[in-house]
Amino acid sequence: MAIKAEESGPAPLVWARVAGPIEACFPTTGVITTPSADVYNRACVPREQAMAAEVAQVRRLSYMTFKQPFPPATIQSPR
Repeated sequence: MAIKAEESGPAPLVWARVAGPIEACFPTTGVITTPSADVYNRACVPREQAMAAEVAQVRRLSYMTFKQPFPPATIQSPR
């Protein structure tokens, strides 16, 4: 799923190549399906809803890092 919007344009366009992601994020939005297009599913959503969905996705991000930090004594100045 992707969201495309112009800064001063109308409601953002949300699109997805497969069915499901738009409905999951925006359950009250009507999805337009166009089988002949390269992107089958599209919907226009209010800007505030699109922003809230993006914020929610970012908040759910989590990952572990496997890099071990260098002890301060091993870091050398570039001089």
